[in-house]
Amino acid sequence: MNTGKYWSVDAFLSEEENVAVKLKCDAKNLAYLDPQSEPGSKHMEKGRELKIPLWLAVPLAQKDFVDIATPNYFGNAYKDTMKADPTTLNLKERCQYLYEVGLRLAQYIGDESLTKLLGEVFQLRYRKILDSACSTKVSDTPLFALKLTATEKDMFTHRQEYLQQYDVWKNRRADKIQINKEVLPTAKRWKLK
Repeated sequence: MNTGKYWSVDAFLSEEENVAVKLKCDAKNLAYLDPQSEPGSKHMEKGRELKIPLWLAVPLAQKDFVDIATPNYFGNAYKDTMKADPTTLNLKERCQYLYEVGLRLAQYIGDESLTKLLGEVFQLRYRKILDSACSTKVSDTPLFALKLTATEKDMFTHRQEYLQQYDVWKNRRADKIQINKEVLPTAKRWKLK
């Protein structure tokens, strides 16, 4: 987990994303980790494939107990689709925390191309997010907003809230500044003199 965001709920949730792993050795008394294991079995044999949370997969892979399989949404076919036009993709459908999981896996695997691709995709989608947030009302939710990952959705809603607050300030609908009642009698005396 990223220590800079230790108390972040989104950091916890992104680490909960399940990834496919393959056991490199027998796992004794750990059959409960695999919901597809036979009832009553206690052990998992070498070569078994299962899905476990990212927070567990990375340390096990670092200790050479498992191999992490790259999720299909980071496979070559989907990478090509992301390069073509990332603004039209429904990334939320693939993974709610696509950027966080991708960066964590890229860090573990050492895949600089995945890190670079995620950065490019984020930049292109960022422009569309800001344009969409500026052109829609808070009460309306465009179809594009339904395709956003958690990070993008957070940016979208913050931008809309900012624009709404700016509009209130600009049109002078904010609370009026008034003289404090404690100061009012003194101010009247100054005007009389």
